[in-house]
Amino acid sequence: MSVPDRAHALRPHPTNPRYFADADGRARLLVGSHTWANFQERGIADETPDFDFPAYLDFLVDRGHSFVRFWVWEHARGVQWSDAPIRFTPLPYPRSGGGVALDGGARFDLEAFDPAFFERLRERVAAAVARELVVSVMLFQGFSVARNVAPGATSGGDPWLGHPFHRDNNANEVDGDPERRGHGRAVHTLADSRITALQEHYVARVVEAVDGLGPVLFEVGNELHPDSWEWQRHIADTVRRRASAHPALVGQGASFPHGESNARLAASDADWISPEHTVAEPYKWDPPAVPAVRPVLLDTDHLWGIGGDADWVWRAFFRGANPIVMDPWADVRFAGTLGDTRDDARWESVRRALGAVRRLADRIDLASLAPHPERASSGYALSDGRSELLAYWPPPGRGLRRWHPKHVRWRVDLPGTTARWEARWIDPVTETAGETRIATGDSLTAWRMPTGGARILHLRRRD
Repeated sequence: MSVPDRAHALRPHPTNPRYFADADGRARLLVGSHTWANFQERGIADETPDFDFPAYLDFLVDRGHSFVRFWVWEHARGVQWSDAPIRFTPLPYPRSGGGVALDGGARFDLEAFDPAFFERLRERVAAAVARELVVSVMLFQGFSVARNVAPGATSGGDPWLGHPFHRDNNANEVDGDPERRGHGRAVHTLADSRITALQEHYVARVVEAVDGLGPVLFEVGNELHPDSWEWQRHIADTVRRRASAHPALVGQGASFPHGESNARLAASDADWISPEHTVAEPYKWDPPAVPAVRPVLLDTDHLWGIGGDADWVWRAFFRGANPIVMDPWADVRFAGTLGDTRDDARWESVRRALGAVRRLADRIDLASLAPHPERASSGYALSDGRSELLAYWPPPGRGLRRWHPKHVRWRVDLPGTTARWEARWIDPVTETAGETRIATGDSLTAWRMPTGGARILHLRRRD
């Protein structure tokens, strides 16, 4: 087995399934950012520069990330929020079917594959693996089958009109909207056995393209519609059947429109999940503690779309999640508003926090730790219940139920107040540690918290 292969030989951790385990059995925290054009080109033809993938990998590695989510779009042209001729390329199918598609190009041949798509996939996954990044490969895209939803937009921004399974876009007489509803939601169901067979063939080709590179993660699709659950399970089973070099790890994420997918995710047989924000599970503000069932890749894409900050990254980590951030980076969608955010201070603080979380996780015995909100006055703590505890206090003024900016005293619940503990405060921004003290649980409560921002308390038992 090659070195990169060992570095990415992931499996669910046998004793703490909130995380994956590497080839040596060590718990591995997945943290990282991702952006929409990191696999296919996305923009206006002859205007938008091609995505600089090598520079993007440098960007992620420099910030200490361990994970990247590859975006896949099923359609050739159109976005709901604009009438601009946004194109997506390459696609899995060649435009060699004869006749003219709705976007003016040649029709797709759904009985063939475009080698450029799969060669790019293998090359980019291999490049990321070589940089010690874990890759999640997205298979399908919910927004590619949706009708135009932007108020006031015309059909020029409708992704479904650019989809290969639209009856006017392929030469194979495949019709993804047989009931003429103006969208392709039926494509992400088991309604048409011919379409399902084409999708199975595509999934098999994707798995083949990355097989042997080390076990990437597979994501059934981004924000698929709520009626697609049976089809999603079928796709996940197809991935698992086709994988040969390693057992496939297949994840599922929140549906769109949002509202009821978390219960289905919790009851699914997915190897990892990516939930949505709800009133009952407020992942934006106070993430619930992750149960010891499977890894939760908590992705801001399903919470805000574009949102989150460095404090959120730490909160998610201290509740047992693997925090993932949707990064605007430098995308055509935001021309004139966010624009190029690669040097933006706000986003840089989030990216750097992801790396800081990863480095802390690498220094502790992550496999033995579980979220214990009750063990710290802030509500954010990881503990093994015996010899190690880490607690996080967000910046004052964040409005937590258990925390107030005037608090300079704090509380941790330790197993045995007479035991001796090695204790130190850590600044999560600078990653610097303060004075180390040896104290009993009783005397720790008289130790004042450093002021000026968020703080982490790290305690190790010494007796």
